[in-house]
Amino acid sequence: MIDSTPIPKFFQQEFECSLCLTFLTNPITIPCGHTFCKECITNAVKQIPRCPTCRGTITIEIKNLKENLLIKSTVNELKRHLNITSNPEKQQFQDKQGINNQPEKLIILYTTEVITPYQYQRIILEKEQLKSFLKNQELMKQIFANIKKFVIALKSKNNQDIGYLAQLQLVQIIKGQITAQILTEDIVELSNKEPTEFQLNNEEQTKYILPIATAKILEEDYIDLKDNDTFYQISTLIQQIKDVLNPFILQISDTQSELSKYLHQSGLFMYLSLEVEKDWKSLKRLSFLLPSLLNIDRTQKNNILSQNNCIQRLILINKSIQKFKKTSNPMIVFTMNRRSLQKSLFFQFWLIIIPLLFAYLLIKF
Repeated sequence: MIDSTPIPKFFQQEFECSLCLTFLTNPITIPCGHTFCKECITNAVKQIPRCPTCRGTITIEIKNLKENLLIKSTVNELKRHLNITSNPEKQQFQDKQGINNQPEKLIILYTTEVITPYQYQRIILEKEQLKSFLKNQELMKQIFANIKKFVIALKSKNNQDIGYLAQLQLVQIIKGQITAQILTEDIVELSNKEPTEFQLNNEEQTKYILPIATAKILEEDYIDLKDNDTFYQISTLIQQIKDVLNPFILQISDTQSELSKYLHQSGLFMYLSLEVEKDWKSLKRLSFLLPSLLNIDRTQKNNILSQNNCIQRLILINKSIQKFKKTSNPMIVFTMNRRSLQKSLFFQFWLIIIPLLFAYLLIKF
């Protein structure tokens, strides 16, 4: 008989792999302390030998690591409690949809940078929303200490109603800018936006204002990859996308070091090398990741990201990238976030200027 006592959502999430977003399978704990499915971390380090969570260098062979038996037994017991048997992926999907479908009131934090879904990233927060905040590192930590989950949204002139759930890892003040280390999650619809006042429990009893909104996760259609027609359609779409992008990726690896590094860190290379058509979770993440990295206009991106079906997103992505067949420049195909782009352009500027100065000095003297 299965105990009917509900298990808190946060407890279940502790035993999910951050790469495939399902319960850990053959869990491997790497030297930095983070745990992943054995297959997931093996595929990840083939692309970049770093921990996907903390970016720490991995020097040990994954195949030499033994399974974490404590975590494995806990996950098995958790599955038994939740009665996950016949189709565990679908069961987890349905359970999460039921839990996450309830609207929540969450703080919105805005940025003007590109947001990449399902990734750890550093985002510079938009200044206008934080103008009432004192630029003090310790005070910032106090203000954000209780904001464990929020919505991150792109600041634009038209007040868009789409954002991403995100976990707040760290807030810092760097060169006068408030920077947040975050982990982005599901895409959400926003409504009932309004400013709200909250009071910091310090000696001054300081009051601050931040916007809040009702956030509801967009419902995602479950894709049954065991259906032959569905599998064939997805495989065809993925191959067509690879046929367009792979020549540019090969070119980037040889010539564009900054862009190559950026796309590696985003996970794009990893997902394109995996057979994502066999894993609907990876498929979902790729279908959200691609439009964020491709140099397509914002209307197209929003249209793709607002779809609640992986196949429909892939169809729109495939349609959007056909125009790239007319170019040979990868910088036209992919877009980097503003900070990475500035760094890349600065590097390219000096790469051109230094040889010219050197040639000028040789000629003059």
